[in-house]
Amino acid sequence: MSLFRILLFFSLLISLNSSLAASQQKTTSEKTTIAVAKNSQENGTSPSENMRNKQIISLSIVLVILLFFLFYFFYQNNKLKQKIKRKEIKQKILLNVINAAIDSQEVERKKIASFLHDNINSLVSSVGLHLKLLQHKII
Repeated sequence: MSLFRILLFFSLLISLNSSLAASQQKTTSEKTTIAVAKNSQENGTSPSENMRNKQIISLSIVLVILLFFLFYFFYQNNKLKQKIKRKEIKQKILLNVINAAIDSQEVERKKIASFLHDNINSLVSSVGLHLKLLQHKII
């Protein structure tokens, strides 16, 4: 989405540049056209060729700037993607650590429960039998 906006911005910039060049061409005075004509006769080029060369140079500068921004945004996009991947990996590691801690707690609880069920339950039942035996002897 942002790439589309950037391209739209630069296309508007290029069209404004060309319209600005056209308006500058219209607003030049007679003296400058005569001076350009004299210079162009000395250089061997016509005023329309000079204007076309200026437009080509300005367009190429705009394109270079556009390419610079595109590469910059591409670089920043890749940098952000790598940062997001690193965060995701850290989150997965933390999740694995938490799951391992929960699993170890569950194992420990099961050990305690089996110890209570097997050892203490038998002790309580034997104490109950001894108490019943003791009650029968007293009565």
